Amino acid sequence: MANVPYSKKVMDLFLNPKNLGEIENPDAQATEEERNGLTPKDQPTDESLIKERLRGVIDPNTGKDLISSKILSNIDFKDGKLTVLLDLKDTSQFANAIKEEIIEKFQFRWDVKSIEVHFLE
Repeated sequence: MANVPYSKKVMDLFLNPKNLGEIENPDAQATEEERNGLTPKDQPTDESLIKERLRGVIDPNTGKDLISSKILSNIDFKDGKLTVLLDLKDTSQFANAIKEEIIEKFQFRWDVKSIEVHFLE
């Protein structure tokens, strides 16, 4: 083996991994596939899919997802326009980060043409 900065044991574990597994609901892969236009268009965006994806957005104030923390006030999806209403002030320290994460979850969906995230005042 060539002279590398890792021990023989580390290199062996790298070359022969033993703990392969799967991640439940890997939305990162789905996002990458959507970004590159590789996802099938047979699953339209609906309330169930929206809520499933919003479970992956964490409210740093509570440490819970948007569904569990009850920060989600309303969802509307009509004619390709997704509107999300959050029970959070737009002046909140984390409001912008939460908004960006919501947009990231849906911006590459084939049937989502626009995304609006509103905050209650």
